[in-house]
This record gives sequence, C-alpha cells and structure tokens, in this order.
Amino acid sequence: MSLNRSYGAVVVKRRRGNWKILLIKHKEGGHWSFPKGQALEGERVADTIHREVEKETGLLVELDSHYSYRSHYELPDGSPKEVFYYLARPKTDVLSRQVEEIEALNWFGFEEAEETLTYEEDREILEKLYDDLARASLLERAIGIALDAHAGQLDKSGQAYILHPLRVMMSLNDETDRICAVLHDVVEDSDISLGDLRNYEFSMEIVKTVGLLTRREGEDYDDYISRVLLSDRACRVKLMDLKDNMSRTPFDKGNPSYEERITRYKRARNRILARLQTSGGLYD
Repeated sequence: MSLNRSYGAVVVKRRRGNWKILLIKHKEGGHWSFPKGQALEGERVADTIHREVEKETGLLVELDSHYSYRSHYELPDGSPKEVFYYLARPKTDVLSRQVEEIEALNWFGFEEAEETLTYEEDREILEKLYDDLARASLLERAIGIALDAHAGQLDKSGQAYILHPLRVMMSLNDETDRICAVLHDVVEDSDISLGDLRNYEFSMEIVKTVGLLTRREGEDYDDYISRVLLSDRACRVKLMDLKDNMSRTPFDKGNPSYEERITRYKRARNRILARLQTSGGLYD
C-alpha cells in the first residue's frame, strides 16, 4: 500500500507566561488533533502547512523549522499514514473554524491538551513539544543572564562583548549547546558562580559544561583545553568560540602577543577537532 502523507503545524502561543496549544475537533470521526492536510500537486511543504492552518483555523502562522515532529500510524483500511508537523506561532489572533470539516477549535494548556487529544501518537508529539519549549525557555533565561553579566563590557574592537557569546551561540545547532555557548564566559568575566547557575535551575550537565569552559585563575592554557576535552559538548562550544575569536583577531594585530595567541588558538583547535573526530561528537 502507498504511504499517505499529510503536513500540519503544532501551533503554540504564550499567555500570561503559560503555553497554549491549538487543537481542532474534526466533524468526521470526532477526534481532536493538530491542524493538518494533504499537499496539492507540486506544492511546497511550508505552503501546504500555511494553507491548511489558515483554512482550518483562520490563523496566519510563522513556522519555526528548528522544531519538527512526525507521527506514523495505520488508517482504518490498513494503509500507512505519516504526518509531518512544524512548530508554529500565530501572526493573527482571531480563530475562524472551517465549518464544513471542523466541529470545534480552542487553545489548551499542556495538561488539558494531553487529556483532550484523541490519539496516543499526538500525545507523544505533545510530550516532545513540552521538552522543546522548556529548553527554549531555558535559552531565553541564559541569554538574559549573559546580557546582565557582560553589560558594559567591550571586546578588543570596541564592540559590546555580549556579541561574542551570541555569535558562538548562533553558530551551534543543538539547544543545550546554545545554552552553554551563551553562558560560556559569564563565570570567568563576572561575579556569577557555577552555584548561581544551578540556582537558576540549569541542569547539572549545563553547569558542568560551563565549568569546563571556564578558565580558572592562573590556569595554564593547555591544561585548560585538556579539561575542555573531557566533554564533547564543551568541545563543540569551544571550537566555535575559537573560530569566532580567530575571526576577530585582525583588530588586535598590533598587540605583541598576537602571533603567540593565534598559535595557541590553532593548537587548541587541532586538539579539539581530533577529539571530536575520534568520539563522533561533531554534527553537521
């Protein structure tokens, strides 16, 4: 049997600090699920999702391609079904259901949504969504901490120092890597401690990674890199940190220590690359 494919969106919004998820109830079957539909011939996936969400709910949405979800199940006739979803946020506010196909639609909190969704496959997507949004909220918190920690600090070119950890953060794909990246200098360059980060409810893995990325007072640089090598995650962040630092060094060419610093950075980069290639810790 041929595979039946549909495309949709898990539409979320934040109200008074709490996440709400948009669910629809179909007239045929009476089941609650996420907005979705089938592609027209030659239609791009994103265009299908935009069209179906607007048709079923009246909303224009912005898709977030960083977060996607899939469900697989069998239709009543035994044929396989696959549904691909992107995370989406509404750009408009007014809900307007498609009266021919949709019996009801509404925003639900996570607990309500879990109780309302008809199929286990959709509840599994909801669970993944919860984890993704929790990590995204942690990233927002991490950025706020870094902004406060580096307030008023300038780099060697005279630019706001916070731009450096933000660039490192944006060069990474994994959400936890990004959190560690934006925090990687806060302990070294401010009065924030690793204990403070724990009190901010970051996981022990994040706190330990930031600790590995923090060069201790008086610590030999090669010894510091040896500590970084203890963790693939710390290595990925440090690799992007070095890349950004080396791209900014032309601003400091007049400094007598310039050549020595570049040599040190290259040596560290080579050690980290060798470790990641051996461990398989690199990602595309």
